Amino acid sequence: IESAVEQVLEDGLRTRDLARNGEGTVGTAEVGAAVAAKIANMEASADA
Repeated sequence: IESAVEQVLEDGLRTRDLARNGEGTVGTAEVGAAVAAKIANMEASADA
């Protein structure tokens, strides 16, 4: 989970409370969906 969160942050997705000056923000639902997708991709890669 931590790795997925790190990857999402590296991709530039941030909620308003985590955004740096000048960065765009997204809602918590979008960040959550991105983290879930990263986890699913990790699981799929592990199964391959």
